[in-house]
Order: sequence, then structure tokens, then C-alpha cells
Amino acid sequence: MDATGPRADDLTVCDLVDALPDGVVTPLVTLLDETGAIDADDLARLPALLAEHQPKLVIVSIGGNDFLRKLPESDTRTHVHAICKQALAAGAQVLLVGMRMPPNYGPEYTRGFEQNFSALSRQYGTALLPFLLEPIALDRNAYQADNLHPVAAAQPLLAEQVLKALDALPPRRTRRATALRGWR
Repeated sequence: MDATGPRADDLTVCDLVDALPDGVVTPLVTLLDETGAIDADDLARLPALLAEHQPKLVIVSIGGNDFLRKLPESDTRTHVHAICKQALAAGAQVLLVGMRMPPNYGPEYTRGFEQNFSALSRQYGTALLPFLLEPIALDRNAYQADNLHPVAAAQPLLAEQVLKALDALPPRRTRRATALRGWR
């Protein structure tokens, strides 16, 4: 791991989703997030990716870099709102993958950040995985030295979380997936 995030060779949840057998999610998972990219960057890339890949499913797991840069949670909400709106308009189903922030940022900020995902899921009728890191949240050994990014050995637990959320989607989810991801 370097100062900006996890090592490139760390296995991620989206890598595991990409490796699933046909019929679960026929994989076309596009990595949009670059190390250090913020939600506005993902939003800017989205129209071209939707046009190119015409995904049936968009997995939105972003916001972490905005949080690390202490950007207003309202910015994250605005960007995720636009991403959901564009993905749905393109005919894709959306799975919002939520994140919780450490309490040292204050209760108002952490609560607002977390509520962004549930509020947008309700507004757009998307599937929601409220907290990606739930299965490892209290396991210090599941994190890299930065205490933010999961280690490769924790990824199968996170992938299982994502699969449970995908199982809740209506059946038409089996063609292509494009993943917007920031937390790796």
C-alpha cells in the first residue's frame, strides 16, 4: 500500500464479482475510480461508460475519497444522485453500496454521510447494501495499516455482502455490470 490507497495487486470486491460464473452477473465490470479520485470524477466519466457498455446493472460504491478529503456530505449526495439518475435513465438497475464513516468526524457528518445512501435508494427505488464493511467492521486484522482499506483476505466476506444484495434485485440483472467504486 502507498500513501494514496491500497496496492494495485490487492484483490477487490469488484474483482471477485468480475470472476463470478455466468448467470450470476455476466461480468463486464469497469473500474472507474482512480486512486484518489472523488465522486465528481466518477460522475464525469459515467455518460461515456454508460454509452459504451450499456450495462444492465450499475454498482455504485463511492464516497470514500470525498470523505477522506473532508468534502461536504452534500457534495457526495449530489454526485450519487446524478449517478443514480443517469444510470436509471440508461435502463440499468442500480445497487447502491453504502459506507459508514468513523465517529471522530462528528455525529452530524457521519450520520449525514450514511443517510445519503438510504435516502437516495428510497428516492430512486434502487437496491441498497447499507454498509459494505459490516462483516469486518470490528476486525482490526481485516484492514491494511491505514485502518481504512480491507486486506485481500477480507475481500471474500465483502463479496458475499455484495452478492446478497445482488440476489435481492429482480431477475433482469444477469447481463452486464459496470461498477463505480471508490472503497477497495
